[in-house]
Amino acid sequence: MVKYWRENGVNIVLYLDDGLGMDEGYKNCKDTSEFVKSSLKLAGFIVNEEKSIFEPVQCLEWLGLIWDSKDFTFKGARAQN
Repeated sequence: MVKYWRENGVNIVLYLDDGLGMDEGYKNCKDTSEFVKSSLKLAGFIVNEEKSIFEPVQCLEWLGLIWDSKDFTFKGARAQN
């Protein structure tokens, strides 16, 4: 799937069953997110809607790190508390 997405211009990284994708601007991010989500479903994967974040955000926790694209930083999630 990653190869397919990257061949289609998606900037994405996966670790086990977690992925992180990036793009410029809200609309591009939303379109990319919908493309990834629909291709997962078309490939027969069951998407965990409760766990997944398909709405573009600028800050999120992924793999124990807080990724913040507003100020281009990341830090350990424990540092947030």
